Amino acid sequence: MIDAGYIGRITHNLESGGDINASDMFAKDPLSGQTLAQAFDAVSTFFRGGGSCSKVAGVATCPGLTAQPFFENMAVPGGVPGAGANFCQTTYGGSCTAVAALGDSGDAINGSLGGFMEFNYNFIAQAPLDPSQFVFNFWNWGGGWSNYNAGFITVKKAFSQGLNLSFSYTYSHSLGTQTLNQQYIIYGNPSPFDPATGYTSEPYDRRHVANAAWYYVLPFGRGRRFSSENGIVNRIVGGWYTSGIWTWQSGLPLCAQAGGDYGDIAGSATGGTCAVSSIPLTGLTGKHVGVGRSGINMFADPTAVFNSLSRPLLSQNLRPYNYNMVGFPLWNVDMSVGKNVVATERLKAILTADFFNVFNLMMPANPSLSMNNPSAFGVVTGQANIPRTTQLGLRLEF
Repeated sequence: MIDAGYIGRITHNLESGGDINASDMFAKDPLSGQTLAQAFDAVSTFFRGGGSCSKVAGVATCPGLTAQPFFENMAVPGGVPGAGANFCQTTYGGSCTAVAALGDSGDAINGSLGGFMEFNYNFIAQAPLDPSQFVFNFWNWGGGWSNYNAGFITVKKAFSQGLNLSFSYTYSHSLGTQTLNQQYIIYGNPSPFDPATGYTSEPYDRRHVANAAWYYVLPFGRGRRFSSENGIVNRIVGGWYTSGIWTWQSGLPLCAQAGGDYGDIAGSATGGTCAVSSIPLTGLTGKHVGVGRSGINMFADPTAVFNSLSRPLLSQNLRPYNYNMVGFPLWNVDMSVGKNVVATERLKAILTADFFNVFNLMMPANPSLSMNNPSAFGVVTGQANIPRTTQLGLRLEF
């Protein structure tokens, strides 16, 4: 029997979360029209390109860094953008862009807008540019959504001649704004000002899943294809069966962690931003190779992959969870062997031996992919499955 079908689910108003103190990357300077994201990107690009800031005669100086209108205009007192054209120069002896950049090149390089605003620019910006009056950062609301689409095919052979077989394959894609378990774990959106920034493949999304199962009563013994006139021989060779399950599934979505936060001060609430690659990474990952830096590595040439990565720019890469890698696939075989040692009208006694991961395969766990740790990039340090386990049992049926 062959079954084929489609499964779809669309959900709205899912409980979602985010940082209530997050900086609004979409905020716009009414005078110049420049957004906070664009101004921050200019500072990030400056430092990523090797620029540096220093104090010269007590004045913040960043050679090559152009003063950004957002940082200049939004720093004036009185809450009126542009009210004092020379406010930063008069107050700090230099541009407000340079003053903020001088204090936090690390967050600018990583793309950590939340940290940059919370611990630097907010000290010179007009209040309240960020709602930092809340002690508990994480908050929940019902604005999330997700969808799941799948096609499947199942082939089954009904039990006959002692054999039963089944096979199934599913191709699916799960997308959503929650980016984690929908039942009980709430994961924050990168920006609570626009939940769509977190809309991408769910981290549990497996595109391909295949399963096969069998149950086979060996054709030996009384009443079977191969039997003996000797009752003792039939008792020894008869009553045996074997069964098993084979599973295979493609890897989970992955991204190289770039260390940014898209305005999320808490940082851990969203898991950080994903790096951008100049080369397609899909075909380079999910393959267990035996060479690479510092031991077994996910990539055949981890240095080339790492060098292809760059940190995203807020104003250009609005979806930090835009996964562009796939983790290691998993496959496994569990098997059982049993024998009916006692067979009467009222009682059966069946000895069983169950083998989990019967071939004792080692499935590598997904490695660290942080841009902040080049030496460990792609290095496999763990096992995703468990070693072979054997279980013996006796089942009585009466």
